[in-house]
Amino acid sequence: MCFMYNICNSGEHSVPGDSFMTKYEHIKKLDLSGPYRSRLAAQELYDRVVTFLCEEKPGVGTPFLTDAELVARTGLSRSTVRRAMDDLQREGWIDRRIGLGTFTGTRTGALINSKTGDVTGIRLGVLVYSLGNLSNDWYTPLILEGIDMVASELNISIELLGTCDRDIDAISLRLEQSIPTVLVCLSNGPREAFVIRDAQRLGIPCIVSGTPHMRLGVPCVMEDNAQAMEAAVDHLHDKGHRRIALSIQRNTEPWVFARHEAFFNALSKHKIAPCSMGVHWLPLGCDSVLPDDAEDSFMDFLEAHKPTAIIAGSRLSMICLDALHRKKKLLVPKDLSVMSFEQDERPHGQWFDGLVPDKVVLPLNEIGKKVADLAVRMAAGNQIPASTMLPSTIMPGETVVALKVC
Repeated sequence: MCFMYNICNSGEHSVPGDSFMTKYEHIKKLDLSGPYRSRLAAQELYDRVVTFLCEEKPGVGTPFLTDAELVARTGLSRSTVRRAMDDLQREGWIDRRIGLGTFTGTRTGALINSKTGDVTGIRLGVLVYSLGNLSNDWYTPLILEGIDMVASELNISIELLGTCDRDIDAISLRLEQSIPTVLVCLSNGPREAFVIRDAQRLGIPCIVSGTPHMRLGVPCVMEDNAQAMEAAVDHLHDKGHRRIALSIQRNTEPWVFARHEAFFNALSKHKIAPCSMGVHWLPLGCDSVLPDDAEDSFMDFLEAHKPTAIIAGSRLSMICLDALHRKKKLLVPKDLSVMSFEQDERPHGQWFDGLVPDKVVLPLNEIGKKVADLAVRMAAGNQIPASTMLPSTIMPGETVVALKVC
């Protein structure tokens, strides 16, 4: 991937080489003449500057008037000008740098032409899962990769506002200082709801991906988990399997409920009796560390239900099955065929002694592309769907064997 992340308030813009007189030539259209209403002077100055930036679109880093110059040109007090400029800086319209001057800020890099409605640039502020261990998080990089695939075409830049393990107040402050064009939330923690509410208060459109935050009235783009599970069952059924089980973590997130319900619906469609299979629930916990009794519990489940195939509906399920395979307690696919939801792109040699898993390929790149497309449409003021679900595909591998149907 080729990302250029702007960590809010940490980047430095290059200082243009415009002379002092050139700067005044550029802003001569900015009408700062009075009179100003005394109690509303700061707001009126703010409004005039924002109107100018929206109409002229000078671009990020263009020299602008300092506080002192504004005092001289408007006749307003220094405290009044400072209040207006503080608001402009906090919202990303200007960038004041000690010893260098005042320049147009990052928000001017994503403006809409009021006459044509064309978007000149979109800044996506992104909240993600923790980036500390990407080996356990395939979700975030694959969606970001999708955004990156269309970023140049759609004139989009990405600003990492923070991760789910950051202090929420700090993230909200970054949001208020940066004012991105659109906020994209890839993290599903309940704390992020507060950041979304802050964004809505600031008038920043929001999109969420694969999260329960759609209950906040925020447009959501996610995989169609029901369709994905149905496709997994169809794949096993087509291979002749009639005793199909599901292994999944006991989690309260919506995708678990969607996959669980769709599993039973798909079995019913194929007239597979529910009593001939079961669901093995793995305990909620770390996604990469097995509980002490996980392997024994899994073997007890397999012996009780005797499935010929199992759908590994979560990462921990694949880890447990892989551990059993390596210890020769069961052999995949000789003893048990495995269909995986795991999207980890690590070398296949780490699963079942080198076998390429049969798996459901979630449309994570496509989700990223759709998020980027909807962000552009939102920035232009267009209505977008409340929920967008994208279908998954099946990638055949080496962990499912065909059975003869009696």
